[in-house]
Amino acid sequence: MSRAEILERIEGSGLAGSVKEYCAAIIRSASGSSLKAALKADAAKVVKNIDRLLAAGGEIFGCSKEEVLFATGFNKNNRAPERFESALAELRAAEFLHREGFTSLKLIGAGPKKSADIFGIRDGRKYVFEVCCIQRHNEPAAASAAHLEAKYDEKLVQVNSSRKEYGCERGGIVFVTDPYNFAAFTDDMDLKKLAAELHARKNKSRFVHMCLLSGGSAAVFPEW
Repeated sequence: MSRAEILERIEGSGLAGSVKEYCAAIIRSASGSSLKAALKADAAKVVKNIDRLLAAGGEIFGCSKEEVLFATGFNKNNRAPERFESALAELRAAEFLHREGFTSLKLIGAGPKKSADIFGIRDGRKYVFEVCCIQRHNEPAAASAAHLEAKYDEKLVQVNSSRKEYGCERGGIVFVTDPYNFAAFTDDMDLKKLAAELHARKNKSRFVHMCLLSGGSAAVFPEW
């Protein structure tokens, strides 16, 4: 698909104006990114999935589909290749948590100090979650637990800090890949084995949950 055709698909999509502007700038940029590669592969599908994800996120958090993207802390002038994908990963994580029965979900990681990304309540218990977007070439299903350990150590600091701040007994880390895929979530045993292996290697409390999301595949360990 040519650049002109991709830009035409973006412009004709239902995306909010600022998101269209950002996607068009990525396509015109000389730099590569996962978003650029995805748009080149199937622009119509990607813009539709992004629009649907933003709408779903807006419904969960009670705001418009344009507002919800920027509620994650995303800045349309930040053209770092991974930043847009990370913002979508937070919304994909929220969608998974909503599916898992969490209520009162809110984004908390957009402030100046480092904190977890999402707060929620399940069965009367408060949780905080840190979201980590894994780039496409390192999908969780193909990664080893050892590969994810460094990311885990980094993110756990933010989870524990926010658990104290928000008075949460429990927390979790959500590893996300392929947030452009809007497929319905299905439980995946391979991902669950990987989540269990990572949890065992870190020897952490059962109150810190590992969540792995890869496209429409999902797993959590330990169980809620």
